[in-house]
Amino acid sequence: MRVKIRRLALLVVGLGLVGVGVIIFLLGQTEDIGTTSSAVNFFKQLPSGEEPIVKSIITGKQDPSPPVYDIGDYDKFLVVPKMGVAAPILEGGIERLAEGIWLLPGTSTPDQGGNTVITAHRWKYKPPDPRTFYNIDKMKMGDVITLKWQGKKYYYQVFSVFMVTPDQTEILYPTKDPILTLFSCAPLYETTFRQVVKAKLIKTEEI
Repeated sequence: MRVKIRRLALLVVGLGLVGVGVIIFLLGQTEDIGTTSSAVNFFKQLPSGEEPIVKSIITGKQDPSPPVYDIGDYDKFLVVPKMGVAAPILEGGIERLAEGIWLLPGTSTPDQGGNTVITAHRWKYKPPDPRTFYNIDKMKMGDVITLKWQGKKYYYQVFSVFMVTPDQTEILYPTKDPILTLFSCAPLYETTFRQVVKAKLIKTEEI
């Protein structure tokens, strides 16, 4: 009887060690892809500020005088004509997301190549406010996106539009080719999925 109990105890310990090994392996994989855990966690969770204002926005409440930004006044700026987006790109902690267009920490930047990931609230701001990704579902293959970054303009052309679940964080992973990834919650007024737009770099221009 004691032998059986001892074997069972060893088996439990062994399984525990295997579980720890798997966790360590997965954490290692997260570091290998070059994407910070904060970026992954943000992608999986409801963006702060969306849910409490759903009711007011659905009923038509919006800012009667949305801001107007001049690309010449900013060093980092995103223009997406199909979405009505024309606003400065913000960096820093997640609190910056409440202000508009946000570069996801842990991802790349246009000058470094790879996968530059930008997000914004879907309905915290409503068109014609230029800071919202409200119309992200209107994007089509072939649409052109302009990104100004530190004295240069980067032109991207959309090559893929799709939806993923919050646990499909591979859209954040680094890429060999220079691309731009935009995403926000989907469908409109829900957070079940993430609407994703991917665009490839087609041209750069010194300013």
